[in-house]
Amino acid sequence: MHLRFPLPAGYFAKFDLLSNEVQNYRTLASEIVRETKGDLDHYIKEARNLIDAQTWKLAKSKERLHCYRKRNTQASLGNAEVSGDDSINFSSRSRLSASYTRAQSCAGYESMDRLSVSNRSSNDGERSCKSMKPIVIGYGIVDGNVDDLVYGLYQSSTDEMKMLAAFLDDDSLIDCAVLNTIRQTRSSYLGLKWKLSRTVGGNRDCCYMDYIGVSKDANGQRFGYHVLESVVICNCPQFDDNSIVRTNVSLCFIFRPGRLSDQVEVFMEGAFDSSADVLTAGGVGDYRSTMDMLFNLPSAMVGAEAKKISAMVAIQSGALRGSSSKNQSGNHCSICRAKPSLLFSRTNCQTCGAVVCSKCRVRKVTFSHRGKIKVSCCKMCMVMVKDKSPFAGEQLEEQPAKPKKVFCEDSYSRYGSNSSNNIRLDGVNASVTTMSLTDSEFSLSSQSWQSSSLSSLHSDYDDSSNDPSAAMVPLDRKMPALMESEMPPRTPMAYQTEQQRMKQDANWSIPSRQQPGTRDDLYNQMLELQMQAERAYKMTNQNASMMKSGR
Repeated sequence: MHLRFPLPAGYFAKFDLLSNEVQNYRTLASEIVRETKGDLDHYIKEARNLIDAQTWKLAKSKERLHCYRKRNTQASLGNAEVSGDDSINFSSRSRLSASYTRAQSCAGYESMDRLSVSNRSSNDGERSCKSMKPIVIGYGIVDGNVDDLVYGLYQSSTDEMKMLAAFLDDDSLIDCAVLNTIRQTRSSYLGLKWKLSRTVGGNRDCCYMDYIGVSKDANGQRFGYHVLESVVICNCPQFDDNSIVRTNVSLCFIFRPGRLSDQVEVFMEGAFDSSADVLTAGGVGDYRSTMDMLFNLPSAMVGAEAKKISAMVAIQSGALRGSSSKNQSGNHCSICRAKPSLLFSRTNCQTCGAVVCSKCRVRKVTFSHRGKIKVSCCKMCMVMVKDKSPFAGEQLEEQPAKPKKVFCEDSYSRYGSNSSNNIRLDGVNASVTTMSLTDSEFSLSSQSWQSSSLSSLHSDYDDSSNDPSAAMVPLDRKMPALMESEMPPRTPMAYQTEQQRMKQDANWSIPSRQQPGTRDDLYNQMLELQMQAERAYKMTNQNASMMKSGR
């Protein structure tokens, strides 16, 4: 039977989930987030931003986003992930039961020594909640903030999915549908969806669980997450059309505030599996589809801005239609107070209704049910669009800490065979890390939303890896620490003056000798070091000037 897409409305019959199924989906989604966040914490703490070069290799980098591909992907994916209890060819209720069993069994941090992401097996101490082992891991940085990034990816209806794809010129989307919404709030969404896309390997459709939102971890650190996990639903069976291959997906993104207030650090683990297509299963099309999900994240920020403007325009349009005429409170521009003239183009801001001139307004493209539209916005509204969080005032859920669990070694052990020097992560403060995804070319932009001004990440950079192990490769570059040898040379007179100043000021001692406990402590120490360096530099210049004048 040949199908025509897009499918007519109501093609997928509506259905309700049992209470235990709803709970199983919620448990599975939250455990996947915990598992991926645990892998991220291991990267930035225990592995010190290193990965096993024998397991992973750099596949592609795009701007500030980088993807590592697992070696021998086809063999591991084709043989290990579509057989046994995790087979994709069983009923939805048994799939949920198996997922819930895995979710219950993966509730704990174990000891960690060496990273091999999600190499869990049925015999190790912790079963993975994911249906597939990751074949791609990614990290990088995206301009913006966590709330806007999540808001741009937040899609709770079929119309919203299609409108956003059309706005972003996503030609890969053929059709999509929201099958069931399990739970929805302003800051989170959990539901079941179906999507048909064009890929390099042909048309691929997927029935998956979508879980996205902003939350807080056990340490109170704000972070975003996005989970795409394949599920089997009786109301969305595989099509008989041979040109469409049912794809299984397992993706999880973690978004955390970066070192700068207008940056977001991204971490991803994912896999695609076109197991129904023998020629392309685990091949180029699968891992490229996974990488595209990461590389398309910057477009989500564009969608977030458009959604914010659309909401403001919708509110203001009702007020304008209710009044007999536009805002006539004055002919002067509400921002620069310019008077009407031949060169003065007077108009009203479509988001707030204020009178603005041509210099104080900007034209923005947004979307509606009619497609793309251009609206005029004043610069004050654009500042508000950037600074205001879409989830302002929303009570965020706190992710509970995972209980400890005894670790059992296995040939597929996730953390390697050396367990004598394992370090637990339960007591590590997540606010201080060594991970950084920024480059030296970045410059500080204007302040973004207030909740992201305090970054949860701090890290060092190093242009080369000095790790003694040749099998480990660095994930990022580190910033060289401030060296005392780089301080300006001091003359004898300056040295004597400085020694006297040190005796007078008992608090002059450098605080960096003591290990900082929090990021704020480290920041204060850096500021004090900078002040001391400037003081020594000025003192040296003064002494040099005095010596020259004495001659």
